Amino acid sequence: MLTLNPTAAREMFQHIELPHLSPLTCDVPLAYDPSAYYQALGAILRRGFSIKERAEDRRLIWAAPYVRNIQSHSQLAPLAKALDSSDPSATELEEYVTLLTSALRQLRGDERSFASAALSAGEDGIVSAMSRLIATVAHNGIPTGSILGALREYLMLNFNQLHCRDAVSADAMITIPTAFSDFNKEFRRALVQVQLSPIAPNDLKHSRTFETDVVYHPLWQSQEAKALFTSLKELRFQGNTERTMTDRQSPEWAAQFVEFIAHLNSWSESGESGTDFVQEKSILYEGLIDITPPSPQRLEVLDRYVEFLQDSAVQDSKRIVWFWHAKGLLEGYRATDYRAEVLDAFLNSQDSTLQTYARFERFMGPHTPLPGQTAIDQVH
Repeated sequence: MLTLNPTAAREMFQHIELPHLSPLTCDVPLAYDPSAYYQALGAILRRGFSIKERAEDRRLIWAAPYVRNIQSHSQLAPLAKALDSSDPSATELEEYVTLLTSALRQLRGDERSFASAALSAGEDGIVSAMSRLIATVAHNGIPTGSILGALREYLMLNFNQLHCRDAVSADAMITIPTAFSDFNKEFRRALVQVQLSPIAPNDLKHSRTFETDVVYHPLWQSQEAKALFTSLKELRFQGNTERTMTDRQSPEWAAQFVEFIAHLNSWSESGESGTDFVQEKSILYEGLIDITPPSPQRLEVLDRYVEFLQDSAVQDSKRIVWFWHAKGLLEGYRATDYRAEVLDAFLNSQDSTLQTYARFERFMGPHTPLPGQTAIDQVH
């Protein structure tokens, strides 16, 4: 829409509501990744405003709430990238510095998000993203002391409140984490100019214990889930050897297949948590698609899987798990030689999300995406 009507694109983006990013404790194994949202924000800042609108500070007024309303450490790096890539004016940069300085001084807790976003080295980490933005600030002649001081304090205070055992290596406890070494290296001259000292080992509370471990919730705990998983393995393997295509075209295998698919289709959520059930049943359908020879039976499995995905109760139980499996099917992680059939199944479903993705893929026509990409990803 940016190409067709930038004003409409801005209005459409404002209707995208970023979910509430609740603080994550150390026992949670995964962190948020809102980077796609901020990539779209950056595109709008670059291409969605006219020269006249920028001169009238309308872009700054539009962007300020997105900078002000930071909930999670996971937002800092993608937001900094979006702002830096937008060719900001000096006036905009001054306001961004003020808002980001305030955000850095308020973001505390949310230990898993901090460990994931701030302690990771490389260009996707907070230190790298903020380094590029602060370099742009300095290039425009804007003082960097306040934001540098806030970033230094933010890193130290959050690290000193961290209890995630898996987040810090033994080597880091002897010196300092790599991300902090990167901070000292990236801002070596700037720290001297604003009379701030680098982060030193003595600034970090190395004596405390990182006592909290990630808590994993294993799948296949109920009797029925275990039985189905075992049956799928028996369809795929004979002893320790994977069955050949000839094996899977035999009457014996076909009888096992019919019995298994009937059991799988009738399996309900009883005895499982909503998230585990969606995850387990999706894995079973995907595994069955993987091993079923091209045939009407494989189409039947695909149709039944899409019927399962379109079920509103399945979606409501854990939307992110549902979407992960739906998108994986569309991208060809399963049924790689059945792309047309996957699109047909999505189009014929009763779910508007599945239909929309399939329509867009059809609209884009034949394409050769990068590994793990759909046509939608290419447009982004």
